[in-house]
Amino acid sequence: MKFNEFYEMLRDVAVLEIEAIRLIWKGKKSSIPVMLHRWEKEDKILKLKNGLYIFSKKYRRKEIFEPCISYLIKNPSYISLEKAMEYYQLIPDAIFTYTSVTPRKRPGVFETRVGNFKYVSIKKEYFWGYTVIESNDLRGYIAEPEKALLDTFYFTKGEINMNYLKEMRFQNLEILDSEKLQAYAERFDKKRIYRAVNAFSRYLGYLEIGD
Repeated sequence: MKFNEFYEMLRDVAVLEIEAIRLIWKGKKSSIPVMLHRWEKEDKILKLKNGLYIFSKKYRRKEIFEPCISYLIKNPSYISLEKAMEYYQLIPDAIFTYTSVTPRKRPGVFETRVGNFKYVSIKKEYFWGYTVIESNDLRGYIAEPEKALLDTFYFTKGEINMNYLKEMRFQNLEILDSEKLQAYAERFDKKRIYRAVNAFSRYLGYLEIGD
């Protein structure tokens, strides 16, 4: 199958999945890996992982939507931790790695030409508290602000204390729902999370005194 024919059939597809490629492929299916590798070397497509590609910038008709790519690389998953807090402007830092939470056992890092995608593994009973995020008919998932904060506490080594919280340089904390934060902490039902939330409450009091 020639690239021009392949492109005409899939040019409006944002992310090329191997299952869709097999459905439209003309010729021997055994030739698919060879041709994909060739087109990748010719900079016509970019490989995200085995079986997942996008068109290179020259051929791309849709803007990249990283949350969608993050989900497709490893699903189920949702963006959380510092990247989610950047999205909600809870922290001032620019976060360049898309860190996602997944219940799958094998986390990892995927370094691609459209961004770096990191995955951390969480128990299934803690895989909740996320919402849909969409752009141009593309869909991904991101933690709610309260869950992003608690996920950060969960994955941070050591105790969450005042020094740690000050170093995070939190902002726009008025978007957090204190009742939801407490309810989510109870869903975790872990002493360490309770202590972190209590420390965060003291930190909020410290900020009010400072004002």
